[in-house]
Amino acid sequence: MRKVTALLVLLLFAGIQVAFAQRTVTGRVTTSTDGSPLPGVTVLVQGTTTGSLTDADGRYSISVPNNQSVLRFSFVGYTEQAVTVGSQTTINVVLQEALLQMDEVVVTALGITRQAKTLGYSATTVNAVAIAENPNLNVGNALMGKVAGLNVSAPTSGPGGSSKLRIRGQSSFGGYNAPLVVINGVPINNSAESGGFGVDYGDGLQSINPDDIESMTVLKGATAAALYGFRAKDGVIMISTKTGAGSRGLGIEVTSGIVIDKALDFTDFQYVYGQGAKGVRPQSVGDARSSSSICFGEKMDGALVWCFDGKQHPYSPVKDRLGFYETGLTFNNTVAFSGGNENGSFHFSVADNNAKATTPNSKFDKKIIDFGINQKFGKLTLQSNINYSIEYNQNPPTSFQQMGIANTVYTTAVSSDLRWVKDMYEDPVTGNEYTITNMAYRTNPYWAAYKRFDHRTRNRIFGNVLLRYDILPWLYVQGRVGQDYFIADSENNVPTGSAYLSSAPAGQYNGEYSIGKSTFRELNLDFLIGANKKFGQFGIDAQFGGNAMDNLNKAVSTSVRNFYARGLYTIENGVTKTPTQRYSNKKVNSLYGTLSLSYHDYLFLNATARNDWFSTLNPKSNSYLYPSVGASFLFSEALKNMMPSWWNYGKLRISYAEVGGDTNPYESTVYYSLQSNAFDGTYPY
Repeated sequence: MRKVTALLVLLLFAGIQVAFAQRTVTGRVTTSTDGSPLPGVTVLVQGTTTGSLTDADGRYSISVPNNQSVLRFSFVGYTEQAVTVGSQTTINVVLQEALLQMDEVVVTALGITRQAKTLGYSATTVNAVAIAENPNLNVGNALMGKVAGLNVSAPTSGPGGSSKLRIRGQSSFGGYNAPLVVINGVPINNSAESGGFGVDYGDGLQSINPDDIESMTVLKGATAAALYGFRAKDGVIMISTKTGAGSRGLGIEVTSGIVIDKALDFTDFQYVYGQGAKGVRPQSVGDARSSSSICFGEKMDGALVWCFDGKQHPYSPVKDRLGFYETGLTFNNTVAFSGGNENGSFHFSVADNNAKATTPNSKFDKKIIDFGINQKFGKLTLQSNINYSIEYNQNPPTSFQQMGIANTVYTTAVSSDLRWVKDMYEDPVTGNEYTITNMAYRTNPYWAAYKRFDHRTRNRIFGNVLLRYDILPWLYVQGRVGQDYFIADSENNVPTGSAYLSSAPAGQYNGEYSIGKSTFRELNLDFLIGANKKFGQFGIDAQFGGNAMDNLNKAVSTSVRNFYARGLYTIENGVTKTPTQRYSNKKVNSLYGTLSLSYHDYLFLNATARNDWFSTLNPKSNSYLYPSVGASFLFSEALKNMMPSWWNYGKLRISYAEVGGDTNPYESTVYYSLQSNAFDGTYPY
């Protein structure tokens, strides 16, 4: 069997973006039961991140790019509805209450599958098809508006930036507040990788191809995640990738998508008074540079006036202040092969993603290979998933003020156009930055875009191998080994001649350059014994297992300041060299168990316990227990003969849990830090 599907998605998307020929659609969302308004309904333009929420009266307003746009209305407990805009300017929607599928199976902690009705906590399953249809480079951004209580902040740090995820808000004022990400039962590193000058290199979720996701479950609250112990205080996002389950013969699937990215200006500046100070327009090039971000001049009248590029231009409003930015383009392509028979299945895919950012000379590329297999050999089952990715991030945005582009673009006077210096960012005589201002914190954005560089390449492989043996129809034992490993190489500079830099000593040239390599490895070994059996109207589902985790994180880097030869960015050419090395190793051993009791399929009791032993704590007090207990009563099932016909589902649940975090390596002891070239080699006093 050969199956070929092609998907072409054309959308207008951005952290800061705009659509051409947009128009506004308004309307009201009500319930089907009594016609009352529904506040908080998510309204999304399908295939984009453009969205809105209904107010207290159920009303909304949203901008759509064209008549072909599709609005998706979703709210927890109601069936999602999609409406094509067409020529309509008012769209009123009536949402139907969703009937919960009580027999729906969800993936819970440790990869254990349970019926949704048996759970005594909140676990939300996300439609994998909906994630794949929204072509985000980072899977985290595809969760926006899909899970109640999950806050998703899309990055403003370019196409390779990280996604900020928070379940039920912040759990602490400091430290790590993001949920644990578990792929095929094995935790991965999803922390945001940062570099010098406040650069965001992305996180772990960007290493996953949305087309490879089979299912996704969000575990909310301590009770749901307690089995993951110290790392689960902020919830868990469970992801299962494809193994070709249900396939027969050979299938081929081709998916392609295009994303068009535009910068969007939400500002509301005045366009009456132009550049200048004290009510006077610039009288010279020097005046123009000293007031390049000040609009306290005269009323604009179109007369010629001196500007920061050394030329005269009309003293008129320049409303396209984002003209500096370019049109971003992202191409997503995936080719997948799947097949199987009655004894097993496989899935193999290759993905190629290329994203040109809206910032000039900035891009993000990644290639992903994913392989999954599920094979039975009698009572023995083999399951394995392996994911390899190579990611290249070129010149992502920096929050460092002196080299930050957005700062200059945002603060440029309304009568000036940065494109005037597009081809003259470098002084033809000195080779230094062509300045557009006297202020050190406002760089020439074209100088920062084309003379500064920041490159990072990450090679990453993560996966697992699981063996399960069914001792009896109701009793099994399994073992699993999983690893997350990556190496990242980075290189960046501050170009010689940058206006904010101090002059170098005679015979030298100012500037900075650094290279670095970071390595991360986490190895997880676990076992699990499970039993699931019915005794008349009573049911028992129990598991007992253990885990050994070994986390290694190390990095080396060398930076230099000032150079012997101009324009040669190497360590050897640097005058002052500063090497840095970082190393940490943490081990955690764990035992855990879970017990679920049921009666008549409407009364359920769940209990879990996990004990961790940390290498980072004092050996005399390095053990912590994380218990949880929960009960649920499906009264709509127990009292179904007494319930009114319009009442489809009712459940009461109560739970209690304790989770917490550990500490980083070496923080429980006193240690020294070594620093080379301290005080530039001189005595500090």
